[in-house]
Amino acid sequence: MSEKWNAEAARPSRVQRRDDNMFVMDEVHGGVGPITMRRYFELGFKWPLELEIWDIPVGATEGAHVHDEVDPDGYVMIDECYIVLDGQGRFLLADEEVDLAPGDAIFINPHTSRGIVNTGETTLRILLLSDLPVQAMP
Repeated sequence: MSEKWNAEAARPSRVQRRDDNMFVMDEVHGGVGPITMRRYFELGFKWPLELEIWDIPVGATEGAHVHDEVDPDGYVMIDECYIVLDGQGRFLLADEEVDLAPGDAIFINPHTSRGIVNTGETTLRILLLSDLPVQAMP
């Protein structure tokens, strides 16, 4: 991410297509398998926000992790909100496992360990909202 988020910058109205900013990451946070991620309107909001849709295939996981002061990936001190759009998942929330289905949401603060397992028979699709990582802030 080379640019910085700027709340004062002009933000034109625009359309982003499904595959415009799509990428696949393997073994996210030490998890299992690939996760397809789509990042929408990168650095283009008035608010310091990241908006992504994740497709987690059957059997894939996002490994347990936190986004505290020492996050090795640079996502330091971010809050996250996961909203299940389709499929079934088990979410790690600190020491608790929570099963979520379409329409369910979970909010996680930076110090709480989190992770995801696709427990269903189809792709788990999640809408992910988070603060911007510190390297994108002015």
